[in-house]
Amino acid sequence: MTTLAIRDGIIAADSRATVSSVIVPEAIRKLIVSQRHGVVYGVCGALADALDVVRGMESLSALPWISGEVFRFSGCDDILILVAQWDGRIFSIENGAWRQVTAEFIAGGSGMEAAYAAMHMGASATKAIEIASLCDSATGGDIAHFDIRNLEAPSKAKKSKAKKRR
Repeated sequence: MTTLAIRDGIIAADSRATVSSVIVPEAIRKLIVSQRHGVVYGVCGALADALDVVRGMESLSALPWISGEVFRFSGCDDILILVAQWDGRIFSIENGAWRQVTAEFIAGGSGMEAAYAAMHMGASATKAIEIASLCDSATGGDIAHFDIRNLEAPSKAKKSKAKKRR
């Protein structure tokens, strides 16, 4: 699995991948920046399924909480995706549905208990992942983080105006 944490505009994730109890030697990128929608996706759980959902989100003209359309995600039984948006809002995709997160901080994945405890004691999102890696064998490797405040709002498609010929 993995551990994700978001606090004070920072989203962080570890880079360890496991198959059962075996640690995969390659580092896995679990934070995906989308310029199209102005979000960062943090993925954990069944990685292939999570990436399929991210690809599906990227194919939408607007994310479901922006467009207002009802959208169910399939293949989401063993994944969690935290979506940090350019305007500071956080969304969680779990069990095929999305919801807005309004808490001061959030953690997810196999090391979330340790990450939550660390953040309750004042740790940053990055430090919470570091602490979780001490307690959870499925969390480890390099820690990636991204400052959500560096995201830009998605640009609206500009309508092209045809020039009149005379």
